[in-house]
Amino acid sequence: MDVHGHGGEARVELHQREEATAQAAAQLHGLIRRRRLHKARSDLGTPDRSQLPIAAIATSWGFVDAGHFSRAFKAEYGQTATD
Repeated sequence: MDVHGHGGEARVELHQREEATAQAAAQLHGLIRRRRLHKARSDLGTPDRSQLPIAAIATSWGFVDAGHFSRAFKAEYGQTATD
């Protein structure tokens, strides 16, 4: 039995698993981000929350950088949070 041959197969399999894990993590991250954006958008349309600064609403949903929130919101909905 050639140990080196099996090692190469194992490395390929490990690489494939790492890629699959990274892809799954990216999908989960995107899902969570979209959910947080949806909740922030909902708050922006709620009378009692809409009086808050956009940055406060963004922060309440885990967006600590207002610029990042603005770019993500526009990318997701095609409009700014103030529109």
